[in-house]
Amino acid sequence: MKFGSEIDFSDMLASGLGALILWVFVFFAAFWLGTTTGAAALAAGDLAEDGILNRDWFGGLFSKPREAILLWGLPGALGLAAFWLHFARLGGGGAIRWAVATGMFALIWVAMWVSRLDSGWFPATVAWTTCVLGIGMMATGLWFLRQWQTNRWAGELAMIRSENAARRMELKEEFGTDSAGADEMGPP
Repeated sequence: MKFGSEIDFSDMLASGLGALILWVFVFFAAFWLGTTTGAAALAAGDLAEDGILNRDWFGGLFSKPREAILLWGLPGALGLAAFWLHFARLGGGGAIRWAVATGMFALIWVAMWVSRLDSGWFPATVAWTTCVLGIGMMATGLWFLRQWQTNRWAGELAMIRSENAARRMELKEEFGTDSAGADEMGPP
C-alpha cells in the first residue's frame, strides 16, 4: 500500500478511466444483446402471425433506434439513469448484474414493439415467450460459466493447499516447529 507522496495520480487516473470505459462497454454490450434478443423474439412473433417474416418491419427494428429511443425516452430516461447508476455503483456479481441488464433491455425492446404485431394475442404471446426463453438461456449459460470458473478455482486452491502442506512439512523437518494452515485450524 502506498502512502503520502508515493501515491501516483496518473496511475489512479488511468485505472479510473479504464474502469469507466470498461463499464460503458459492458453496459452497451448488455444493451446490444438485450435489443437483439428482443428483436429475435419479435421476429418469432411476426413469423407466428402469418408464417411470413415481414423483412421491412423486421429491418426497421434495427434501423430505427432513434425512433425507439424517442418513443420510450421520456418515461424510460429516469429508469435507465437510475439503472445505470445502480449498474455502475454495485461491486461484485458482474455476470449477474450484466444478465439482469440484458434481460431488462430485451423486455423493454419487446414491450416497445409488440403492439406493432398485427393479429391479436397469439403473435404477442409467442414474442413474449421467446423473449423469456432467450433470457433464460442466457442466464443458464452464465450460470454454467460461473460453475466452470468455481470448479477451476477449487482445483487451483487444492493445489495451493497441497503446496502449503508440503512447505509446512519442510519447515517442521528443518526447524522442528509445527504450523497449521487456516483450513486445518477450523473456524475461530
